[in-house]
Amino acid sequence: MDITTGCVFEAKLKSGGDSIAGGGRYDHVIGSFTGRTIRQSDFSLGIERILNILKEKDYVQKIICNYFVASTGDELKLTAIKIAEALRAEGKNVETDVMGRNFSNQMKYANNIGAEKVVIVGQKEIKMEKSS
Repeated sequence: MDITTGCVFEAKLKSGGDSIAGGGRYDHVIGSFTGRTIRQSDFSLGIERILNILKEKDYVQKIICNYFVASTGDELKLTAIKIAEALRAEGKNVETDVMGRNFSNQMKYANNIGAEKVVIVGQKEIKMEKSS
């Protein structure tokens, strides 16, 4: 608070809790670097706090991931992408790994995003498809 030179404000919800925004006058901050007085005011928003409040109040629409297409190895990534594209063509909300995660981390990610179903693309699954 030593750097403020005028009005300081903080915004909170009526229901209380942490502040979600704040700001004020800070006329001497830039001057401490430039050697001259430059009047300024500033404010900031607590984006994470605001998003958490919106989620708690169920104001944020949850995106439903119908399918997550996971591959068991790098050699199957292209097949996984083709399967994801085919599902999207049917109007499904589909994600697949583009980060190079290993299979275990792909499954964790699918769980984190709330995927309704996981399509596993592995050598066994490819062989079963070819034999049927």
